[in-house]
Amino acid sequence: MEASAVGANKPLAHSLWIFVFAAFIFSGPLPAQTTKTAAPDFATITARGKLLTEYDAAGWHSTDAVQELHPKEGSVNKYVGRKTKAGWTMMYGRISDTWDKFLISYEAVQGDTPEKFMVKEHNPPLEDTGYFLHAARANETVRYNYVHENRAYNVSVLPADDGKFWVYIVPAQMKGGVYPFGGDARYLISDDGWTILEKTQLHDQVEDQQDDAKDPNPPPSRQHTDTLSEIPVETDVFYVLSRKPLLPEYVTAGKQKFLIKVDGTIQVSK
Repeated sequence: MEASAVGANKPLAHSLWIFVFAAFIFSGPLPAQTTKTAAPDFATITARGKLLTEYDAAGWHSTDAVQELHPKEGSVNKYVGRKTKAGWTMMYGRISDTWDKFLISYEAVQGDTPEKFMVKEHNPPLEDTGYFLHAARANETVRYNYVHENRAYNVSVLPADDGKFWVYIVPAQMKGGVYPFGGDARYLISDDGWTILEKTQLHDQVEDQQDDAKDPNPPPSRQHTDTLSEIPVETDVFYVLSRKPLLPEYVTAGKQKFLIKVDGTIQVSK
């Protein structure tokens, strides 16, 4: 079964942009033009970061619930989730040998609190050929492609436009009081789960950070530098929201400093 999380990452025994240039012919000299830089879409970054945090937590809590039923060996090697109006549904199972079905052995549905999941066993397994199959393929595509350090990683699969998937691979926290930072990537995967359309390395190699919450004088905020981007990314929001206690974090990216608040919102820091 996949890695999950300790706290936010408990260990589990478990764009392609096309630029179109139009050519214009002018009879006279071209007027002076001012190029405007598009404002960063902080709202989208925050929304994905919050959804990534929810997915990770749902994987952690639902895994605990599924393990209480002592799954049969070989019945589960992967989970994928989907958020509905009622909360998260996490499906546990395996891809069939023919890769055309996701065989769901356990269905975990979020209850009246984010930590509570009700689990239903399916024997024989449910055969899904839609969303969960494609999400499971996307999960496997990223795991197969990503070259990483020899440690456990969590994979979160979120819906993107036109049936595609945003897939995030993030190092799992394997020791209490030590938070991994970096070594993460984002992929855009085709709607069938087979094809990598985009890959973005979000941070460099993994750095294990000691929990500072128990220091004699805990800091009022945290800070780090992003070397691969000009603005904060989704996993920056995830790192802020998944560490306890919640503290704001200053992120230096490019030539600017930003503040990620404890609700995940981002602003330029003056």
